[in-house]
Amino acid sequence: MKEMQKKMNALMKEGSEKSKKELELLQTEMLEVNTKILNQSMKLMWVTMPVFLIALAGMNYLYGGKSLESFIALPMFEGFNILNPISWIPIGFETNGIGFFKMYFFYYLVISLGINLVEKIYDKNIKPSMKK
Repeated sequence: MKEMQKKMNALMKEGSEKSKKELELLQTEMLEVNTKILNQSMKLMWVTMPVFLIALAGMNYLYGGKSLESFIALPMFEGFNILNPISWIPIGFETNGIGFFKMYFFYYLVISLGINLVEKIYDKNIKPSMKK
């Protein structure tokens, strides 16, 4: 993919008729590759989405009416309204009386941000030193 992009950039700089035709061929080839990748990711989504929804329904069945205690203080909102940005400001933090869905959402958010941070640190610092 990167090689195709480099070749396309070089062909764009040339500007001759032959390079324009070759560029068009490369663009159609790249479009086909991107379409295949998109179709594969859509297939994966159709397989994993029902599994996720069943797991979420199971968590709702097990923990739906129960209050859980979180080891991380999560923000409290009073009358959260998506159309009113003022309601997005937390009024405090709580660890008791949290529903499973709120806990799941915030834990997922914290864990995914942590994983992204570790990936960026790895890509910036560790990966270049391994190439040497």
